[in-house]
This record gives sequence, C-alpha cells and structure tokens, in this order.
Amino acid sequence: MDTHNWKNIVYVASNTKNTVAVDKKGNVYGAGDNFYGQCNLNDWKDIVQVAVGDGFVVGLKRDGTVRAKGRNIYNVCETKDLRNIKYIEAGDTYFIAIDVDNKVLLKGKMRE
Repeated sequence: MDTHNWKNIVYVASNTKNTVAVDKKGNVYGAGDNFYGQCNLNDWKDIVQVAVGDGFVVGLKRDGTVRAKGRNIYNVCETKDLRNIKYIEAGDTYFIAIDVDNKVLLKGKMRE
C-alpha cells in the first residue's frame, strides 16, 4: 500500500482490501484493491469523513451531502437524495447515514 505521499491526515477508514484517508484540506486518498475504481478519489474535495465498504467508498462533504464510488451493489452509490448528513458508516453491501435530525438512513442492503 503506497501511502508515503499522504500528509496532514485527519480521518482514515479501512477494511481488509482498502484504506482511505482525508487530509485537513478535505482531499481524499485511497490505496489497496481498486477493481471497481473505488480508490480513484483525486476529484473528491471538501470531504470530512469517509467509510469503506466491500468495493465501494463513501465520503461525507462539509455541506452535508454524500458521495460514493465503486461497486454499486444494491444501488449503494446512489447518494443524490442524501442531504443534511452528519455521520456515515459502511458495511459490506450498505452504508448508514445519520442526518442532523438524528434520523438513520440506509443505502444498499444489509445481508440477512
């Protein structure tokens, strides 16, 4: 995993295949398995938090919107309807977002 150019990191998330980090300016860096393009994150800006699922990455922007990239299983990368989000966390095939009213929102599908 090539992380030697990562500097001023303030947030990191990882799983067994990927590590993703956010620097203090809101830039995002990814390393590891990139089969679904989930580590191609150079265009992500103003990110405050990231979460890593199985083949996808989710990023929370300063403005409360969410970005996702990678394996779009169960439409987990369809995030245009998410607004006013304050926290994200990912599982294998889903992610959970909590909005400013403390409502829990699920994207994707939890395995049974």
